[in-house]
Amino acid sequence: MLITSFEHNGISIVKKALPAAMGPLGKHIVCWVGTAPDKHADVPYNVPYRIANTTDAAMLDTTGEE
Repeated sequence: MLITSFEHNGISIVKKALPAAMGPLGKHIVCWVGTAPDKHADVPYNVPYRIANTTDAAMLDTTGEE
């Protein structure tokens, strides 16, 4: 017997199906526009730069002061 909803101490708990996934996280693109005066030399100017992990993000500020 599958219980989809019940009440516990006056609180209703209802089980619902999860919404469909929008796709894998790697396919979503977030755009940041800004300046990076302390960027790593491997990060080009005026060219889109993909940040796929924290190591890529750390290359935007090599001094680590912020």
